[in-house]
Amino acid sequence: MRVVLLSAVFFLNFSLIAANMPKEIAFLQNIDDGSRAYDAAKKKLQAEADIAKKRINVQNLDKDTLEFINKIRKIDSYSADFKQSERGDDKSKFKQISGRLKLARPGKFLWSITSPEKEKQSYISNGTKFWHYDVGLEQVVVDNFNMKKLAHSPFSILLDDLYSITTNYSVKKVAENSFELKPKNKVTGDNYITDLKIVFLNNNSAAIKNISFIAAEHKHMLIDLSNSVVNNPMGASTFNFVPPKGVDVINSDEIM
Repeated sequence: MRVVLLSAVFFLNFSLIAANMPKEIAFLQNIDDGSRAYDAAKKKLQAEADIAKKRINVQNLDKDTLEFINKIRKIDSYSADFKQSERGDDKSKFKQISGRLKLARPGKFLWSITSPEKEKQSYISNGTKFWHYDVGLEQVVVDNFNMKKLAHSPFSILLDDLYSITTNYSVKKVAENSFELKPKNKVTGDNYITDLKIVFLNNNSAAIKNISFIAAEHKHMLIDLSNSVVNNPMGASTFNFVPPKGVDVINSDEIM
């Protein structure tokens, strides 16, 4: 009789526990969901705070900077054919390449040199990874991407946020639709450019006619753009590079 009674009590307690298990599980699940929701809310608030810090106070911008920003802010993506000319200080050395470029904020770009044959190569970034594909060497170098890698490129202006532009550059309108940008801080090293000038096609367009600047070793560069398209939708595959079969793939840390 005692065994039967103990068994009955055990069964009753087990039944009560089993009956409450879904509630306990639901309670724990709610705690877990609540924790994740809290973390997500914190991240969202932090992101909003970061954005707020980088909001541009137009009251502090001069007329030339404001006009330039009003043009640049219209660009979310950009594609064009390019022709780049390079010469030295003495104007005796001259080099020219041409190809196709595609850009998208934030940090996505494709710079593909198609001519001359010996210069064929591509630089690609999806905002996270960076690829440099040299056709002649049959080699791809893979690296992590950050905006500092574009310090030597005038197109960093089209890929960076507007706050960084107004923080890092002084803007001066030097002619109709023509703007000169000078770094506010002293720049050194081989990866920086100076005397950057951007010329737009007309008053009503964000399309660019040409970009000129001085690069390392006093190289004077001029990039003429044609067949420009502003804000044409671009799929993710545009900026994700798949190395062709047979080429060597090298991670950047392997050549450091």
